[in-house]
Amino acid sequence: MKVKNAVSVMIYLLADASALYFILLLIKTGVTNIFNYFFAALAVLLFLAGRLFDSVFWRNLPRGTKAAVIICICIGLCFFVFLEALILSGSIQHTKDDADYVVVLGCKVQGTRPSLSLQYRMNAAVEYLKEHPGAKAVLTGGQGIGEDISEGQAMYDAMTNMGIPPERLLVENQSTTTKENLEFAKAYIDPENDSVVLVTTGYHMYRAGRIARHAGYRKLQGFSAKTVWYLVPADYIREALAIIKNFLVGNL
Repeated sequence: MKVKNAVSVMIYLLADASALYFILLLIKTGVTNIFNYFFAALAVLLFLAGRLFDSVFWRNLPRGTKAAVIICICIGLCFFVFLEALILSGSIQHTKDDADYVVVLGCKVQGTRPSLSLQYRMNAAVEYLKEHPGAKAVLTGGQGIGEDISEGQAMYDAMTNMGIPPERLLVENQSTTTKENLEFAKAYIDPENDSVVLVTTGYHMYRAGRIARHAGYRKLQGFSAKTVWYLVPADYIREALAIIKNFLVGNL
């Protein structure tokens, strides 16, 4: 009984944490980010799971049924941990080698102003470009909902203000997905022969690298940008789901 109570308490605490995190995301990112509501739904599901675990219905289930449910949950958790390990393996990439091109993957623009995540990607790209003056950068990303200019153009404007000469910056402004970022960047790059450094947020690097190699990039390295602190749980959970989706549609 004590073990059951301890598990129930843990589930309820996770539900509370998910609910509080949902509120934090609403404060930080607003109500229009659909994925924020995942954490509200998760809080409700965890609360219901806690109630189920405490219920007479659960206690009266056959032992084999309980074992099957617990095994399925453990398998799911192990698979999730495996995906997170893959994501973390990409987040530590920070090459110092020379390359012909840097490909900076697009991210949200708020009006004409880069989001904090995009700013971190630009900071990483500028750091690399200043250390490797022979490299050019392809700035990728089209114009989405709530964006007054394309993500590529927003990066171009900001990075020229950060001291990168315009002639080193090439703008791709039509793509809407990671796959399109990398496919459309081929207008400037020979992926078979040119060496490329991929710049994106750390959590995104593993999937982006797999998509790039699937798209024909043969000389590829990574240079990870940091993740916004309050987005770490959301970004890493969403990225695990994105890896599953991209695997199923054949992008990886």
